[in-house]
Amino acid sequence: MGPMSMSEGRAVVTPGESNDASLFVLESGICTMMGPSAEGSHRTCSAGSMFGDIRLSGMLSETVLATVMAATPVKLWTIEHAMVVAVCRGVGRSLPGQQPAPAQTREGQAGEAGPLLGVREGRDSPPLQGESVEQHAARKAAHAAGPMVKSVPVPLPSEPDLIRAKHALVQTLQDEPIALHELERIAILGTGAFAYVVLVRCRGRVHALKVLSKSHVMAKGLQMHVLREKGIMSSLSSAFLVNMAAALQDSQCLYMLLDFQQGGEFFTYLQNRTDPLSESSARFYAACVVAGLEYMHSKGVAWRDLKPENLLLDGRGYLRLADFGFAKRIAPGSRSYTLCGTPEYLAPEILMQSGHGLPVDWWALGVLLYEMVAWTPPFHQEERAVMFRAICSANYTMPAYFSKDLKDLIRRLLNKQPSRRLGTVQGGVSDIRKHPWFAGFDWSALVSQRMPAPFVPKVQGPEDMAHFEAGQEVAHKLLGSGRHVSVGTFADF
Repeated sequence: MGPMSMSEGRAVVTPGESNDASLFVLESGICTMMGPSAEGSHRTCSAGSMFGDIRLSGMLSETVLATVMAATPVKLWTIEHAMVVAVCRGVGRSLPGQQPAPAQTREGQAGEAGPLLGVREGRDSPPLQGESVEQHAARKAAHAAGPMVKSVPVPLPSEPDLIRAKHALVQTLQDEPIALHELERIAILGTGAFAYVVLVRCRGRVHALKVLSKSHVMAKGLQMHVLREKGIMSSLSSAFLVNMAAALQDSQCLYMLLDFQQGGEFFTYLQNRTDPLSESSARFYAACVVAGLEYMHSKGVAWRDLKPENLLLDGRGYLRLADFGFAKRIAPGSRSYTLCGTPEYLAPEILMQSGHGLPVDWWALGVLLYEMVAWTPPFHQEERAVMFRAICSANYTMPAYFSKDLKDLIRRLLNKQPSRRLGTVQGGVSDIRKHPWFAGFDWSALVSQRMPAPFVPKVQGPEDMAHFEAGQEVAHKLLGSGRHVSVGTFADF
């Protein structure tokens, strides 16, 4: 299994050919699938489509009968015939129920999707060549040759199952160790106090590579901070988070290979607008954050740094939670007393250092909701002391144009008592989803990412950085003047 690229006009799959790559998964670009004759139907395949040689030993004997052409430059993953057979056989052995199989249409035929059938007994005949009404579909058929053919139907997966399967494939690819020499630098995305982010190409995919100087991490005493961030990111994988594909190191630096989200910072998007978000748009973005926080909290992780700067827009306009430097695993019934986060988004219990847990993230969601629709955080003051007093007393006012339901939701989230905060009480996150402000919102469409986003970033290709203020130079000073050889300190990174 591995990546490959093809230029526009190249044939990805040709009728009758046989090669080691049994299945192709289209990562980016567009392909056209053409039927077995000049009059055959054409079908467009986009990212996520699968096609290829369907000779699954012992199941079907036919080779490819559809032609697949690259309509644009494409990137694909190839999966070898042996791997496909092993997976299908493994699934087949675990499924009960056998029944006689009628003629089955195959690759390239338009129509409703049906079950996956594997032959356990009997044999299949060559494709039909007749001039029937189903002429072209029949040419793609495996016709049951006798009553002894039995099959195993595999139900089609639901949308959530498809998303889980996609992440399982990503995890499989992540499990294959990545070496530093495989990372091809493209450009600098940005720099920070002791780290910078580079756009890199690896195995046909584009990633953001976070680079941290070991000497600076050591000088600032942030070893445990960085190791905790890496440990938490290694345990998380969600469509609403910026996920980590690999963690690497050399004698000078630590590296985190992350998803590249082309839409840039949500903060930049808000600042470039000429007016605040509508409540309808804010509802979509808030729901993305709720989905991400719900997942993190299910793993016992408090984010503790929700703010627009730490939300990234992906290529489809969905929000992804990013930067887990302050994230911490907090066991049920336990508390943390660390003072951390962004001042305007700090919950009262963090400021008063009375001990905090997961509820701090729901407070921050209330602040974000307010800022999205009002264009300013609810407690913002030039003097920090004044702002902190307002936060601790939950003293703020809401604009008159906020809807009644939005005001109610914000009040319930900005409850200075963590145990009474919405999302924390008995109903948990379902109380947020069921709040009247979200009435009619299709949560399943959001989770399966079938819901159109209010704004879709315009990008020219997978390496387009138009939505980032790229750094002008590599922050070479971050590397320090000498090498820091990690003996034990970063052994677990």
